[in-house]
Amino acid sequence: MRVLVFSEGFGARTLTFVYNEVIALNQHAEVHVVCTEKGDAELLQYDHVTEIPWRPNKLIRRIKWELWKKDILLDERNPEFAVRLRKLIASYRPDVIHCHFGIEALKLTDNFKDVSIPVVVTFHGYDATQFDHKESYKKKLRSTFGRPNIFPMFVSDYIKRRVSNLGVPVEKGYLLYLGINLDRFKRTSFPNKENGIRFTQISSFAGQKGHSYSVVAIRKFIDKHPDLKVKFTFGGGGGVEKDEIIKLVKHHNLEGVISFTDKLNPEQVKQLLEDTHIFYHPSVVGPKGETEGLPTAIMEAMAMELPVFSTFHAGIPELVQNGINGLLVQEKDTDEYVRKMEEIIHWNYLPVNRQRVMEMCEMNAHALQLMEIYKSVIEKCKSHGAN
Repeated sequence: MRVLVFSEGFGARTLTFVYNEVIALNQHAEVHVVCTEKGDAELLQYDHVTEIPWRPNKLIRRIKWELWKKDILLDERNPEFAVRLRKLIASYRPDVIHCHFGIEALKLTDNFKDVSIPVVVTFHGYDATQFDHKESYKKKLRSTFGRPNIFPMFVSDYIKRRVSNLGVPVEKGYLLYLGINLDRFKRTSFPNKENGIRFTQISSFAGQKGHSYSVVAIRKFIDKHPDLKVKFTFGGGGGVEKDEIIKLVKHHNLEGVISFTDKLNPEQVKQLLEDTHIFYHPSVVGPKGETEGLPTAIMEAMAMELPVFSTFHAGIPELVQNGINGLLVQEKDTDEYVRKMEEIIHWNYLPVNRQRVMEMCEMNAHALQLMEIYKSVIEKCKSHGAN
C-alpha cells in the first residue's frame, strides 16, 4: 500500500507524534510525506519527504486573511502549490492520503479535488476547539467532509465530540489514540526521593499547557512546605509563552525550585523521565479556547511508570484514571493543585501505568490499526465509485 502523509511542519519537535507514526507505518506500507516546511534536521531522519513551500500571492493572501478575520470566508486555494501537489500525487499514485490537523488539511483538500483517492484527516486538539466560533471554518469543514472520499479521525473521544459540534459527520470517522514507542520509553532505574522529589513537565510553552497556573500553585506549595526538598522541571522548547513564564518564575522567586531545559531530542526526553518521580502536566483551556487532544508526553511518562499529575481536561481522563494512574485536578484551581501535590508526593512508581499505555497506545499496534482504517476507507471509496 502507498500512503501519502501531509503534515505542514513535518519534523518539528512539537510534532514528533506525526514523525513517529510515519516511522512505524513505514514498516507496513510505502510512506511518502509532503510538507510545506521541513522541521528540525537533527530529528528528521526520514528520506521520503517532499517539501512544497506555501507561497501564495501576497495581495490575495492579505485579502483572504481579512475575510478570515471577519469570518466571511476560509479559502486555502493556492494555484502554485496545487500544481506541484497534483504532480506529486500523479507521480506517487497513493492508495490513501493522510492529513494531520483539520485546519491544516485544508491546504491539501482545497487544492486537490479528486474523489477517487480516500483522504483521512486526523483532528488533534486546537483544530477541533479553537475555531468553533468561526462560521466560515465550520462551513468549510461541512463542505470538505461532505465529499465522499474524505474521512475524519479523532485522537480521543473528547475530540470526536468537539468535531461533531463543528458540523463534521463524525459517523463516517474513526477514533484512534496516538501511539508511542514503548521500547524507547522503558524505565531502567528507580531513583529514590532522599535527595528530593522531582516533578517534570515536558511540553511546548503554549497557553493550553497551563504553565502560568502551575507557577502560582508551586509558589503556594513551597510556602506551605518550605523545608520540603522538591524540584520542578519545565522541559522542552517552542511556544510563544516561554519568556513570560521565565519572568513569572523570577517574579515569584522560584528560580531555585523551577528549572527550564532547551529543546529536547527523544533520548534527552527519556533521560529526563528516568530521573523523575512524578510527571506533571496540568493542561487548561487556552486563552483562545484551544485544548489538548491527548498529550503524547503523558503516554510516554506512563510508559516510564510515572504517576501523573494532570487535569480533568479534554481526552486526558480517557487515559489517566484518577486515583489509579495518577491524580487529576480541576483546571486552574491552584489551591486544589496544592492539595493534590501534597498527596501525590507519597506515590511510588506505577507498573500499571506502563501496562495501560501498552494496551491503548503501543506504536506498532497503532500502525496496524491505522492500516485497517486505510483499507476500510479504500473499500468505501471503491464502493462509492461503483455506485
